[in-house]
Amino acid sequence: MPGLSLLPEYSSYFIAGIMFYLACRDGYSRFHVAILIPALAVSSWYAHEAISTFARNVTELDRMIAVGIVWGLYFLFYLVSTRRFTMRSTTFVLGLGGMTYPLYLLHNRAGKELYDFFAGAIPSLALVFLIVMVMLLSSWLIHMYLERGIANRLKFYLFSLLQRVAALRGS
Repeated sequence: MPGLSLLPEYSSYFIAGIMFYLACRDGYSRFHVAILIPALAVSSWYAHEAISTFARNVTELDRMIAVGIVWGLYFLFYLVSTRRFTMRSTTFVLGLGGMTYPLYLLHNRAGKELYDFFAGAIPSLALVFLIVMVMLLSSWLIHMYLERGIANRLKFYLFSLLQRVAALRGS
């Protein structure tokens, strides 16, 4: 079907995220490990291959660094899921957490478009830095002024609806 995309190159990250959450909630089991190991293998393979789709003149060292980053993130999530690494829920940390979904949605498409548009006009390293800053700022603005506003209105509406349903049941 045209337009249908399951994004298999990224599904291992979603699967791993679910397994880390379940392991954090329920404790690690053989099932969690049996899912995480293949997810790590698939993530590593795709990282090794995918780097050449967004970087030029990729070396084997570049590929190994990409795989190393994946392994490092999996290890960090393992530490978080076993509560060996924790962070206080400060306003800053919660704000970073809120920015993750808008950043996820924006970075690939908008970041690549910006890079392609300005490539050659701005030195590559400076351009990447500027794009990262633009993506972070855009994600923060979307989180603060769109998501939070919509979420607050939606919560108000749903809680008032819940109260009306409870009142109808009580009468």
